[in-house]
Amino acid sequence: MCRQSEWKETRGFTLIEVTFATGILFLGLVLLLGGHAQLAGLRDLAERRHLATQCLSHCVQQVQQSPVGAVLAPAPPEGLPGDYKITVEPLAGLESTGAVRITVRTFTQRGHEIKVSAPCLPEGLPDGP
Repeated sequence: MCRQSEWKETRGFTLIEVTFATGILFLGLVLLLGGHAQLAGLRDLAERRHLATQCLSHCVQQVQQSPVGAVLAPAPPEGLPGDYKITVEPLAGLESTGAVRITVRTFTQRGHEIKVSAPCLPEGLPDGP
């Protein structure tokens, strides 16, 4: 038969072992949730960038279909979620051709700015010099 002191040593875990194991599990859970939150933020950023690019493409089509010299105020497509600010500026040195730069700005839910832009030539003009 075992002595009393031997029996105590083989019975269960000590408080310090349980504390360390709990701390390691808690740290793992915190890291897992932090990674999940980071991925959700990146997904939102990618989705908003995609929507801004769609809006830019729509605006480029509107500008290309308008007559040269027309006042340009392209609007985002119907049903596109979010708030978009669209600016149209003439390209330096190409003002007489009607070439413009279209810029679309929007913000993510966390407040990060997304800005996409593209040069645009009116239809019927050559794309290059």
